[in-house]
Amino acid sequence: MAHLAEIWRYPVKSFRGEPLEEAFVTPDGLEADRRFAYLDSASNRLGKKLTARQLDAMLGYRARLAGGRVEVETPAGEIYDPGDPALVAEISELAGRPASGRRSWASAAPS
Repeated sequence: MAHLAEIWRYPVKSFRGEPLEEAFVTPDGLEADRRFAYLDSASNRLGKKLTARQLDAMLGYRARLAGGRVEVETPAGEIYDPGDPALVAEISELAGRPASGRRSWASAAPS
């Protein structure tokens, strides 16, 4: 018999996530999972999702759902909305090239 030991949600692609006691599964997957992603601007990856495979420093950031909104905690302990220009600039600096953010509506919480 199968046993589910833990449930984790990752509201931002390639950031650390949050453990859950319970979760709602939609036709698109776990509710609010991967709600936001950063896009790469490298010529060979233009418009593709920037992931920890390209930038392992992304794993130093933690995303969680708070009051129905995604928030990101940086390695320095600062809290941002994932689309905040200051955070996008920080990710771009780490990547060594411009990055942009994109919200994924497929995994958005129901209204």
